[in-house]
Amino acid sequence: MLSWLDSEECHRIQAKSHLVRNAKNKVAYFRDFIGKKYSKINPTNSDNSAHQIEIDGVPSDNLQQVDEETVSTVTITELTTRHLIQLTDSGSDFLGCKVTGAVITILTQFSNTQKEALVAPAKSAELEVWQTINEQVAGILA
Repeated sequence: MLSWLDSEECHRIQAKSHLVRNAKNKVAYFRDFIGKKYSKINPTNSDNSAHQIEIDGVPSDNLQQVDEETVSTVTITELTTRHLIQLTDSGSDFLGCKVTGAVITILTQFSNTQKEALVAPAKSAELEVWQTINEQVAGILA
């Protein structure tokens, strides 16, 4: 989950606090849309968040800026890249060294196209994907 309040970008738990008061600038469940064409998604599926719009056949979001007049359009790929950068930075801060690679969990129903669409933003975030693994398998292994 990502949220924007004024010029601040919030992730995960911090973004949840903006659920009600800033729903137009909150994007939830964007992982469900990665690698899919807009015509293949249900854009009203994102309860309490900005609904996806179509830009060149790709699911995207319009986000209101601080001045409340400027609207910026962000694709699902850009959102994923931003989220992975934030996760990498957070992990690097915790470990005390730069995180350069990761194993990424994916939904069981992800197609090969969706897996590839997830690896591309990881590369943009300077993150080497060592492996993708289904969430259920990762849960069992943990």
